Amino acid sequence: MKHNRQKVFEYKKELVEVFSKLSGNKEFIDIFLKDILTPNEFETLALRWQIVKKLNKGEDHRSIVGDLGLGMSTVTRGSRMLRNKNVEKVWQIKLAQYRASLYFGLSTALI
Repeated sequence: MKHNRQKVFEYKKELVEVFSKLSGNKEFIDIFLKDILTPNEFETLALRWQIVKKLNKGEDHRSIVGDLGLGMSTVTRGSRMLRNKNVEKVWQIKLAQYRASLYFGLSTALI
């Protein structure tokens, strides 16, 4: 199944918006993501964000597969993440570790 390019473009913009709330600078996050990700990886990340949102709203797996043009296993992977009740706390810890690594010039592997 092929993805709707216009929707994917919108999903990418939304993903940049989410990241910008973390740093407060949309342009920085957009450049950052484009620098570190291939266009395909950026698209995949944007689509996975849509999976999480749709699952969180209670949409069923099959409708998400059809709507986003993805495989069932990809959608299932997103649902596993949502089952982890501590996911937000884990992300906050990882973000804090990453920021500390940037500040102190340490490898993130050491943190």
